[in-house]
Amino acid sequence: VDLSLLKKDAVAGNPNSQFIWGRLHDVGHALKIDYQIAFKFYTLAAEQNHGTALTNLGMQYFLGRGTKLDEWKAFELHQRSADQNNPYGLFNLAVLYKQGRGVPQSIENYKKLLKQASDLGSSMAQSSLGYNHQYGYSGFKKDLKLAESYYHKAAGHLNQDSIIRLKNLIYQTRNNKQQAHKEVLEIYRKAAQKNDPYSMAWYGRMTIKGQGTTRDDNEGIKWIKKSADLDDFTGLAALADMYRQGKGVEKNYLEAVRLHKILAERGHSISMHNLGNIYSNGKPGVPIDTQQAIKYYQMGVDKGSTITIRPLANIYLKDNPTPQDIQKAISILEPEVRRKNYKCMQRLGTIYLNPDWGKFDLERGLNYLNTAINNGNSDAMVSLAKRHLEGEIIPKNEAEALRLYRLAKEKNNPIAIYKIGYIHELGLCGIKKNIPWAIEMYKKAAGKYAPAKEALDRLTKK
Repeated sequence: VDLSLLKKDAVAGNPNSQFIWGRLHDVGHALKIDYQIAFKFYTLAAEQNHGTALTNLGMQYFLGRGTKLDEWKAFELHQRSADQNNPYGLFNLAVLYKQGRGVPQSIENYKKLLKQASDLGSSMAQSSLGYNHQYGYSGFKKDLKLAESYYHKAAGHLNQDSIIRLKNLIYQTRNNKQQAHKEVLEIYRKAAQKNDPYSMAWYGRMTIKGQGTTRDDNEGIKWIKKSADLDDFTGLAALADMYRQGKGVEKNYLEAVRLHKILAERGHSISMHNLGNIYSNGKPGVPIDTQQAIKYYQMGVDKGSTITIRPLANIYLKDNPTPQDIQKAISILEPEVRRKNYKCMQRLGTIYLNPDWGKFDLERGLNYLNTAINNGNSDAMVSLAKRHLEGEIIPKNEAEALRLYRLAKEKNNPIAIYKIGYIHELGLCGIKKNIPWAIEMYKKAAGKYAPAKEALDRLTKK
């Protein structure tokens, strides 16, 4: 679109151009969001009875964007749009009746208007009907087949909510997982061919995994790159993971970092975590940069992401932490203890049980570890087992150490699996030496815990 010509046409009085110019400023497509400009041009188009401009102007009044909030005015504009059988106006009017905003609540009017909007092709109405029939909400009969039918209609219009809901419904209701994969893949394929970037990314991911089709890395990468080229969030995230993990493409941490930074700036907490991990450990082409790691982990913490809290605390506790660094770690972890984050509770417990860090508090440390253990945290099991085995901070208790390691092993904790192997190798905790069993344990843990790999190499070379 030539924006200068579009604006000129809008100023000249073309209602379609006025609507489009307002819409571009309303949603920020190609232009910076400016609700006052959107309000102005929606108003100009609405004065010429442009149906969609009327209901979009109604939304401006309903949300107080670019003008004073006025629910009654919003109702009036949505009604004028609905009177023209505009599907967007009918849907927005239905929502007002459901919520009782600007008009007395009426579920019957909501149901009637929703059906009218759906029949006229409103994907939002179709998605809502599907949702209502799926759960039996708002007086609609629960009917999963009807819900699926409406979701299919909305998915055909590239309604993302319906694509997601349809996918979930198919996986919930099909007995054959492979058949479910095929149906979901077909939904994504159809939407991808209609240039829906979200579906392109998922179609690519499923193709690479061979879900519902024969695995094809080249085809999958092609669609993920198409999605990323359209600046889609899901496509960018999938491509970043592929470069980071070397799945389907050659590992390229520099490219992964570039893509994750784009996503992090848009609020993607997993990318913040991945960037923190890359910078804290260093990768080929990306040297260790502790300050960058702290920056991205902190971004995640500030966003409320729980997955970045413990890694950030671990950076402050690395090597020989200063009292200030230890206090920073405690300050990061303590709020999560109140939220019953047992991973953070375990880490905080180890801080209070370390006599070298100036915060030693035996009762508090044991309380945190035992609470985490009672809630199934395997890291806490390993932490307390280690101290029972050493017998330095608490009395030595090999039987309890073995019990805790076995509990953690059942949860596939790699350190616990390694320690069980170690106990059998040396014949500790009253266990008879058993080298074959030790080797078996080291094999299980080797891929996730470096000491296990070293022990395996040592024993198998013998």
